[in-house]
Amino acid sequence: MSPDKKTFVSTLLWDMTTTSYVCNSETGHCISGPFELKESNYLWDTGVLDACFSPNRKHILVIFRMPLFHYAVVWEIERGEKVSQIEGRIVSVD
Repeated sequence: MSPDKKTFVSTLLWDMTTTSYVCNSETGHCISGPFELKESNYLWDTGVLDACFSPNRKHILVIFRMPLFHYAVVWEIERGEKVSQIEGRIVSVD
């Protein structure tokens, strides 16, 4: 949910693609997107998708977490462009 509660991010994983939309909270209609990321090497059917807005509501952050691998993507809402992507493997420290 955006800080002003007027919009929310809807994110799903389907067929090795993460797709996110920004939607109007009152109507549920899509107002921006789809923001698609195809990562066939990293996405499996198990994992957790999270999304949030930047404080100025100009970007969304989409995070996919699995037991041993995480990635995060920042999208610019207005232009629909990927701004950055961070990937990483979780290393166990004993």
